[in-house]
Amino acid sequence: MLPILFNDYRMDLEAHIAFEEINVFPLIHSLIEAKLEDALFCKSTQLRTQLATFYMEHTDTEKDLELIKKVVSELQRHERGIAAVLFNQLTLFEADLKLHHILEEEILIPAVLDIL
Repeated sequence: MLPILFNDYRMDLEAHIAFEEINVFPLIHSLIEAKLEDALFCKSTQLRTQLATFYMEHTDTEKDLELIKKVVSELQRHERGIAAVLFNQLTLFEADLKLHHILEEEILIPAVLDIL
């Protein structure tokens, strides 16, 4: 069961990253260009729509990781060695994801909204 969960999570995380690279970074680049060209007013409706779409379609990768950690935690009851190492690594990864989430929600999105 664990390999299936990991594979599903990996695929979802890769899709999440690809979505951000394909949609978010070009959007931010467009915002900066429009502001520098003083064309932000003309493009603001389109850019706001794109930003709203990003925000609505943005997935929460932390919830899926909680399920994997729960399964690994149950494994720790029976297999202390490798399961404990895996659980610790997942906890570190979870902390990285939380930081990523904070950077997006509390820094990136407000900065983009300030441009608009």
